Amino acid sequence: MNKRITISVLLILVIVGLTAEKITFSGVNEFNFIYRDISEKYENSEESGDDYKSYFSDELKLQLSYRNFVLGAKYVYYKPEYDKMLQIENVGSEEDDNYFDEYFLQYSDNKFFALAGTYEAVIGSGIALHSFYDNDFNIDTRLLGGYGRYTSKIFQSQLFLGVMKNPEDEDENDQIVAFDFSTKMGYLKLSSAYVLQRINLLENSEDDYNNRNVVMLGSNYVTDSYDLKSELVFSKDDNNRGGRAIYLQSSAYLGKFTLTSAYNNYYNFAYAAGQQSKTYALSDLPSLNHSEDPLSDLYISGTDEENMMGEIRFNPTFEDELAINYSEGWSRNYYFRLANLFAEYRHEFETWTFKAEFEHLEQKSRNEWLKELTPALNFDFAIFDFPVFLLTEYQVVESENSQAFYRHFEPKIQTDISFGLFSVSAIIEHEYGDFDSGEKEFGDSDSFWIGTELSMTIIKTTDIRLFFGKEKEEKVCRNGVCKKQPKFSGLRLDITTTF
Repeated sequence: MNKRITISVLLILVIVGLTAEKITFSGVNEFNFIYRDISEKYENSEESGDDYKSYFSDELKLQLSYRNFVLGAKYVYYKPEYDKMLQIENVGSEEDDNYFDEYFLQYSDNKFFALAGTYEAVIGSGIALHSFYDNDFNIDTRLLGGYGRYTSKIFQSQLFLGVMKNPEDEDENDQIVAFDFSTKMGYLKLSSAYVLQRINLLENSEDDYNNRNVVMLGSNYVTDSYDLKSELVFSKDDNNRGGRAIYLQSSAYLGKFTLTSAYNNYYNFAYAAGQQSKTYALSDLPSLNHSEDPLSDLYISGTDEENMMGEIRFNPTFEDELAINYSEGWSRNYYFRLANLFAEYRHEFETWTFKAEFEHLEQKSRNEWLKELTPALNFDFAIFDFPVFLLTEYQVVESENSQAFYRHFEPKIQTDISFGLFSVSAIIEHEYGDFDSGEKEFGDSDSFWIGTELSMTIIKTTDIRLFFGKEKEEKVCRNGVCKKQPKFSGLRLDITTTF
């Protein structure tokens, strides 16, 4: 008996010894600590509470690789869970949580790739299918299931199977089945895709699911002198609700000039109530304007709109670059309209770089009008071999509704300095003028936003970032979807370690 055990142990040791050189282990640990000022929550309330609230989180990602296989997992711990978009009045309702956020097993070789577990998925530009995780917007549409891809010299095919959390009830799942095929013939690449989204109706109907069928046809023609890209996407669900998305883009390379134009048309590919609706949670709608704003803060992107964009980029020398980008967008009957102009000029001197920018954004509806003018100057230079970045910006915001006209100003200065493995970034912003909430005087201390971030790299595998100060409330936009990021006052500590 002892002989058998000894032989078994020796055999295991031999196998481990033979494979050890081919096994690699890696991982990333992200530690986060936040000390947030929440005193504003109690300013207009009879309640009393702590002026600060602490948040702690840790995310550990591990991967084990052996030959063509990779086994991975991510475990997260929140005390309590923190939402970057959480408004002050809702602070205190969070709960502690810990769980495996993702896990997967994948295999890959020269032609084949397969994965089982948690994964992100995209087809084309993302209109037909885009499953992703966005921590800033607190959106998680990752799939749990299987994915396969086969690639040859003339074609590529992809198969997606999985479930995702229902946006209205995380205890319920929606189901996804998708297939994508593309082939290349010389300069031309043709693609097609089919996506079935089975949306859980959560007992709101006699039927368990609403089936939404999506078909995509795409082409991409690339040469040395010009590119042409197109995507046509059509959808229809069990309620006979049809939708379409048209996306066209072209680029021409004429010596020192690069000309780019784009057009899109969305109908019934809408987002709802400031977040992705559950019906279209897996559709990503590229915006064409430089600012990535929707037609209006009151408009649900993708409902019924058209957008056009044109850009000229001129490089007379290696040291100079001039770019002008202009776009317009409008909804049916021109109820909502947008115009966006962006221009920049960059020149590289021998020891420093200068860049001037100007952006003009205008949004208009029948009852409201908004204009933002933002000139900015950027400088990159060195002081005693230490890199320095300097940004100066002066934004003018004008708005008008049926009752009043407002104009306010938002100057901003930012400087970044690096010292080897250390760097410091400081930002000062100020608001003054007329707001719909009242007038703010120039120099008023309550209207200043001063924040500093220190970052350093230690033992080459650990990055530390420490922010303390105040950040203003601002609008953060992604592909035509915008959310108000609440103002922040306090301290943030991030420690990222790779191994």
